[in-house]
Amino acid sequence: MIATAAYGSSEAPEVAYMRLVRDGMIGSTSTGRTLVDAFNAFYYSWSPSLAGIIAASEVLRATFRVLLLPLVATVHITALIFTASGLLMGSPDVASMVAFLFASCMTLIIYAVFPVLCVTELIKAIRRKRLTKPLARDHHSS
Repeated sequence: MIATAAYGSSEAPEVAYMRLVRDGMIGSTSTGRTLVDAFNAFYYSWSPSLAGIIAASEVLRATFRVLLLPLVATVHITALIFTASGLLMGSPDVASMVAFLFASCMTLIIYAVFPVLCVTELIKAIRRKRLTKPLARDHHSS
C-alpha cells in the first residue's frame, strides 16, 4: 500500500516486482504463504492510513520513493536468495523461509536499527560537544 501510494500505481514496476517476490516466490509455498499472511496481518493493520497520507501529497510521494529505495534493493536481493536457496537446499519451503528471514532482517535493520543508531550517535555527539564547550569567562576587571 505504501509503495503503491509512493509510486502512484499498483502497476508501477517497483510495486509489481515487490508483489511478484512476495506472492509468486516467497508465498508460493505453504510455509511461505503462512509467513506472508502473518506479515500482511501486521502490515495492513496500519499501512492504509499512512498510504492515504502519502498519496495526498506529491512531496510525501517523492520522499517515500527515496525512502523505499533500500527496500526495493532488498527485494531484488531477496529474489536472488530465494532462487539460490531453492537450488542449494532443494526445498522451496526452505527457500521461502530463508528469503523471508533475510527480507525481514534487512528491513528491520534499514528502517529501525540503523535510524536508532544514527539518532543515538547524534545525541552522543551533541552531549560531547556541550561537555567540551569552553566555559564562558567573566570579563570583569577588578
